[in-house]
Amino acid sequence: MARKALILARTCGVALEAAAVAPLALFPEEMAYLRREDFMSSLATLDAIYQRKVEEARARERVLRYEAKIAGKSITVALNAVEAEHPLANLRGADNLFSFSTLRYDERPLVIRGPGAGIAVTAAGVLGDIIATVNYM
Repeated sequence: MARKALILARTCGVALEAAAVAPLALFPEEMAYLRREDFMSSLATLDAIYQRKVEEARARERVLRYEAKIAGKSITVALNAVEAEHPLANLRGADNLFSFSTLRYDERPLVIRGPGAGIAVTAAGVLGDIIATVNYM
């Protein structure tokens, strides 16, 4: 998601480097240094932590969603508790959602939602990138 947000920001003309992205990991830092087998076998230790996060969100009538935000020259990526009315709350499966807040879309952001994965969608994205590259040259 951090890479997608960086690509989107660059496509919108914001010159950012990967270091500008501040992703919040979904697991403790010490797990990042484990071998793959050890990492996979230790995932169950996170169940209670995430169950508590889900319960806390529900108690506040919210749901958890992994969200990227591009604001100015920074990108944050984190697991957030969003309200049930939030456009992200109803995402399912591989759906992606982009919400644009601008001068004209401030009170009610412009929302685009659709598939974010799959063979046809990925192929169309790659083709679009190739065409954009050729047109840029």
